[in-house]
Amino acid sequence: MKRFSAMTYAKAAWLVCMVTALVVVLTFPPLLCAGGAGYWAAMAIFALTFPANFVNFIIAGIFEWLDFHPFENFGSQMMVSWTIVFIAGWWQWFVAVPWLWHKWKARKAQRV
Repeated sequence: MKRFSAMTYAKAAWLVCMVTALVVVLTFPPLLCAGGAGYWAAMAIFALTFPANFVNFIIAGIFEWLDFHPFENFGSQMMVSWTIVFIAGWWQWFVAVPWLWHKWKARKAQRV
């Protein structure tokens, strides 16, 4: 039987949380502003991808500044935003942080 690492379980849990939050936000979009389930799911997406989610804010800010609105409905806009923060969050937590951790540990081992 194959044993899975803690990182594999962390990736699976993160993925399930992100997809669940997306489904809730898309299912209850009017509640996004009212502080209901959609609002809390959006906050979960924000927390799971912090601080990499600022990439999405920068892109959205540039679009707003250019008065460029390529998406007509909430669902399309949310899917694109979710995809951006998903990629940024995945890269942050499962590529960059482990790489930095290993670099830090290797540097610490060299000093000893």
